[in-house]
Amino acid sequence: MFVYEIRQMKHVVFCTLLFLAAISESRAQGNSSGNVGVGTTTPQSDAILEISATDRGMLIPRLGTAAINLIYSTFGQCNPGLLVYNVDESQFWYNSSSSLSSPPVWVQFPTRLCPANFVPVNESYCILNNEQTADTWFNAVQNCASFGTNAVAAHLCTWAEWYNACPSAGSLILSNMTGNNEWVDDATGPNEVKVVGGTNCTSSGEASVNTQNSYRCCFRR
Repeated sequence: MFVYEIRQMKHVVFCTLLFLAAISESRAQGNSSGNVGVGTTTPQSDAILEISATDRGMLIPRLGTAAINLIYSTFGQCNPGLLVYNVDESQFWYNSSSSLSSPPVWVQFPTRLCPANFVPVNESYCILNNEQTADTWFNAVQNCASFGTNAVAAHLCTWAEWYNACPSAGSLILSNMTGNNEWVDDATGPNEVKVVGGTNCTSSGEASVNTQNSYRCCFRR
């Protein structure tokens, strides 16, 4: 009886594999040149793969930022050109690194336009062109979240973002960034409190979160 059951199981598995192969063959058609067509029996000769449809699209893997950042550490490699859709940022990301064994360099596209009253610092982010009215640190964080777009909110600028936009760093000419303390976030870690710009672009100091300072919001593109 046991041998009979094993034979029956093998028969079921074999038939299942044949069925799946038939479905795959009906949907993906190849030719003698190695071109493959999905939804078409005559893929274009200059395309290794042609996907044709009139009523649906194509989905590539959809991952959050944390999962994307785990690809390299999980597999020990990340192919140049690897493409994913980042559900946290509502953008496509691809690895622009030229080496399989190097840590990935993720590039986002399409690049978002800066919201109103923001100016671009580089391809990665924008910054408010004027400092905001003085407030507590916690209120500054909350107020910045009200800027941006439906998909991505702005945030209180990090120290690095603020510095890159400061006139002495050479990236932008925002004349009112020095001479007055401004709140920044992420000075040495998440949610660290810092005031910068008191006398110049490199000046920084500590302050109670309940004191009021001006601040500037940043927006990731």
